[in-house]
Amino acid sequence: MFVYDDDLQERPVPRITKSSTKAKRSQDKERRREEILLVTEHVFREKGYPVATTDMLAEAAGISVGTIYNLFGSKEGLYAEIIRRIAGELLARVEKDILRMATAEKAIEELLKIRLEDFERHRLFFILFSCENASGVYPTPEQLSPEMVSLHYRYLDLVKQVFLQGMERGEFDTTDALHLALSLEGTITAFMNYWSRPEQTEPLATLVNYIRDTFFQRSGLRSKPATDPRFRGTPVEERSVYLSKFDTERIKELISVARWFGKDESKSHLDELEKAIMRGKIVSPKTVPGDVITMNSKMELRDMVSETILSRKLAFPVDAAKDEDSISILEPMGTALIGCRVGDIVEFAEGDGKRFLRVEKLLYQPESAGDFHL
Repeated sequence: MFVYDDDLQERPVPRITKSSTKAKRSQDKERRREEILLVTEHVFREKGYPVATTDMLAEAAGISVGTIYNLFGSKEGLYAEIIRRIAGELLARVEKDILRMATAEKAIEELLKIRLEDFERHRLFFILFSCENASGVYPTPEQLSPEMVSLHYRYLDLVKQVFLQGMERGEFDTTDALHLALSLEGTITAFMNYWSRPEQTEPLATLVNYIRDTFFQRSGLRSKPATDPRFRGTPVEERSVYLSKFDTERIKELISVARWFGKDESKSHLDELEKAIMRGKIVSPKTVPGDVITMNSKMELRDMVSETILSRKLAFPVDAAKDEDSISILEPMGTALIGCRVGDIVEFAEGDGKRFLRVEKLLYQPESAGDFHL
């Protein structure tokens, strides 16, 4: 078949094959399906399953009721497709991110963030397995799809694995991982149902910390990250602290001043620093090992819980005040770092808990650089 341009030149008409037409129609149908799912999910979240009628869903999506029945079979079929996607995305995030955390406590914190950030969306799925579903206004999971129950069991199993990993690392004094998973889920639901009121405006971090602390307290868990071999720092009494005579005298003077003018709560880590200094090896700057943290050294540290990398310089207080990346020798972190070597893990008090840092790399050491005047 040919058509003619204005200049009467013959031009062939492109042939559209049945396969390409079919593929395009399939893509268009899938795209439209996705749009319908996004819009109707919003309606279910805003109105709730019992109130959201088929007419309401169709109007919001700009389609006929018949289209819903053609694509999804019924209102229940549409709802099942929506929560199947929600559950699938949640499971993928737990498997990919949560189970790879360094500690169970950190994994629980991250899980709480995910659940709280998307609570209203996740609620479309979890409400099917809650006491609220006993009212009969929601379909049972089995009525929606046999797959629904297996998705819920899969989620609980992944959360249970978080606790099992913690037990294997010696973080918890308990063996009932499934009970803990169910308790955590109940705690999340209870608090979020309360906090979903309009007047509740606490930031996400505050909610996460509150739920985490409440859960640990009520479940009787005692977090023990220090029992994990990866978190075992070098005790003060085993640490070889190399110091020049100049640094030794300055640190001793600082300790005396801090004891006189400092607060009572600071005395414990001053005792630790003094013990390290008393056992310190006063040597020539030229004989200090190149992987030891000395005064004015710069290093990279890895937080063993968050896995973040920190760059810090160990300094005297007067110098630490000039640079936000510097840490004073009189602070708990500085006290813990003096004399450590690359690969050591330090443990020190921070707030109401403990912090664990590994010395990843020494970026600068005055003695190795020949800066003996520092």
